[in-house]
Parts: sequence; C-alpha cells; structure tokens
Amino acid sequence: AAAEWEKVRARATDSTGELEARYRIAEARYHAWQLAPTDPRSSAAHEALTSFLVRAPLGPQRDRASAWLGKVKHSPP
Repeated sequence: AAAEWEKVRARATDSTGELEARYRIAEARYHAWQLAPTDPRSSAAHEALTSFLVRAPLGPQRDRASAWLGKVKHSPP
C-alpha cells in the first residue's frame, strides 16, 4: 500500500494532496511494522512518520502519527 501512495505523492499537484499521501504512506508503514516488527520496517515507519510530522499541521492526523512514532521508537529491537 505504501508503494502505491508513494506514486500518488509523486504525482500530487498541491500541498494538500502531497500531505495526505505522506500521511497514508506513514499509516501503511506503521501498520506493516505493527504486523511484523522487523528492523527494516521499523526504519521505514520511522522515516515515513517523521516525514509526515515535519510538514503536518495540528490536528488528529498529526496526533495519531505522533503516537505511532512513539510506539515505533519505544519498541524493543
């Protein structure tokens, strides 16, 4: 799913569309990590969530992404 959202992000013509795609990428990477928490998935989730959070305005999506990042950061290796 994240790979498909990457394609959407690359084609986004406005900041709103790009931000939504970044959120969906982060969401997909987080859920993949949640299903099978490997080091590569942890890194991918961390990167995607951080990429979204540095651009995200205040709101529920930002809150969720921040909580997800906290879980990824504090998971055992």
